[in-house]
This record gives sequence, C-alpha cells and structure tokens, in this order.
Amino acid sequence: MMWTALAIFSFFCLLVIYLYRPNPRIRKTKLCTNHYAHRGLYDHGSGIPENSMMAFRRAKHQGYGCELDVQCTKDGKLVVFHDDDLKRMTGVEGLVSQLKYSELENLRLLGTNERIPLFKEVLDLELKELLIEIKGTQARQRVVLALLKDLKSTKGQFSICSFDPLILMELKRHAPMIHRGLIMEDPWLNPKHSLLIKLVLSLGIFVPLIRLDYLSKDIQYNVWFYQLFRLLKGRTTVWTVKSIEAEHQVKHEVDGIIFENYLPYDKVN
Repeated sequence: MMWTALAIFSFFCLLVIYLYRPNPRIRKTKLCTNHYAHRGLYDHGSGIPENSMMAFRRAKHQGYGCELDVQCTKDGKLVVFHDDDLKRMTGVEGLVSQLKYSELENLRLLGTNERIPLFKEVLDLELKELLIEIKGTQARQRVVLALLKDLKSTKGQFSICSFDPLILMELKRHAPMIHRGLIMEDPWLNPKHSLLIKLVLSLGIFVPLIRLDYLSKDIQYNVWFYQLFRLLKGRTTVWTVKSIEAEHQVKHEVDGIIFENYLPYDKVN
C-alpha cells in the first residue's frame, strides 16, 4: 500500500512538473531580464503623464525598457491607455472601447499637452524593449489581430502579456512564435471575479494550455506555481516595485523588475 501511494504521488508530481514547465525558447533571449518603466518613465508631479509619448521618450533617454497597456477603440485603432474609462486621465466620461480614435485624439492627459498615443507611434520610438499588456476585453481576437498588424514591421524587442489567459490563448493560436507571459495578482482580492474564476486563476489551470514564456506577478502576491515555474528555470518578472529598498528585497528572486516612482541603479542580475 505504501509503495502504491508513493508511486501515485510521484506520478502526480511528475505530471505537475510536465504541465507547468516553461517554454524553453525564452532562454535564447534576454527578454524580461531588465528594468521596465511601468507605463513609461512617468512623473505626474512633474507633468509627465503615464502611458504618454513624453514618458516613453524619457525612458528611452534613461536607457530603460517600458511596460505599457494597449486596447482597441471602436474603429479598431490600437491605443496606449490603461483604464477602461477616460475619466481619471482626461477628465472626460466615456469608455475607450466605445469611442472612435477621432474622438480621443483631441483629449489631453492630466491637463498637459500630451494626448493618448497610438501604439504605432510608440513603436516608432524604437524603445529598448517593450512588455506589452493587452487589457481585458471580450473582443479578444480583434485586439490580438490589431496588435499583430502593428507589430508586423517592428524590429524592436518585445513580449506580450495579459491578465486574461484567454487572450494569451488567442495570441498563441494566431502567433505561436511570439513570446507571451501571464500577469498575476491575488484573484481572491478582486470582487469582480466569480468563485469559479478565482479558483481557476489561483490554481493556474490555464498555464499548461498557454505554454508560457514567463510569469509576471504582483509584488505582494505569492502563489505556488510561480515558485515552481521559477524552479523549472522559467523566467519571471515582478510589478510594481516602487522603491530601491523594495527592489533589493526581490531582485534575487526574479529576472525582471517593473518599476515606478524611482530610478533604479542596480542591475537585476
């Protein structure tokens, strides 16, 4: 009986290792091993809005990669903007997905002269490296295809990530060779998630289906399969690190640092 139980346990462990193993191709690149300015190297106090061309130019000048957010307008334009709603950043009511780009391009970010940039405009800056987050949407295929169209001519280094595993599965279906990562936060703290969704996310059920290149987690969140992924030589990033002290605490446990509100001086590795 003991040997049978041991055999079953060993088989289960090997199965988990097989299913949650990282995609080995990420090791052939240096993607996700740098410092990345969260939504660009912004500084609201100095009049440099997040996800603005000014913030991205500043990150390029300082030599950092960038993390940014993309979503589709009503007419299929891919813009760089974090919130679903425009209110916080522009003072105007409305959802990005329900407006045409012509209705957005005259808006200004936080009272500055900066406007909502098109994703193609950011690509033209030829930033050091991009971590591109696709915001959650029901129009998954539409936004993935729009993103792939814009990326077709870029020569820069980039990886695509999302909180939504279904978006990453859509990306895998259309462009399996593009590096992809799952962003994670504690699902039990999100009141919008149903109990089923919380269980699925906390167990990482989608991880084997996506065949991830890397995982990116909230600095406050600890989950078992993240540690397993790293143990199996998977690549990992952490967000959002907000001080050099916080960076020192986690830098030996991750490959990449997504930071804001400070300038990092140390290398991650």
